Amino acid sequence: WTSMTRSDLQRLERTHHLCLKNMQGLPRLTRSDMTKGLLGFTSIEAYIDLQKLRFFGSLCMLNSKALVNRTFIRRLTQFKFNKGFKSKGFIPDTADLISKYNLNYYLENYLRYGLFPNKPAWKQIVKRNVFLYEQSVWSTRMREDPSFDHFRNIHHKMSLSCVCQVARSRLNKLQLMTFL
Repeated sequence: WTSMTRSDLQRLERTHHLCLKNMQGLPRLTRSDMTKGLLGFTSIEAYIDLQKLRFFGSLCMLNSKALVNRTFIRRLTQFKFNKGFKSKGFIPDTADLISKYNLNYYLENYLRYGLFPNKPAWKQIVKRNVFLYEQSVWSTRMREDPSFDHFRNIHHKMSLSCVCQVARSRLNKLQLMTFL
């Protein structure tokens, strides 16, 4: 997770976009933002971030007497209070994600009081915040790029398009849905 380069991530994203276009029967030159938006999919980077944050939550929910938990808390507090110390690894990477997705409250609450949401709640919180961030980035690109003007009039948020919804329920009309 922490040794993935920007180049690795770009290759994963390109493959992801190609698969999404193929799934929808769209030409290869279709804008990737459009293909993701029509299905309500996030980027691969967001998916990886989601998994990292879920794993972070699992570590926070460990029994406080477990050696793994004590080591985790020690490393976390070392990182938190050693601002000048530059390090690589899971803790600094996760700290960046916590800021990126506006989850600082939960980290502070955990470090200060030892309180952390339960697994289903954390899963929902992370999913919501990652999707809101992705929606915001996607919406900004839609607004700022004039080539999206017509598309934005038809599909203005990252969610499963009505054509895809109908295609799901009427598999015998898949050819027509692909045309639409």
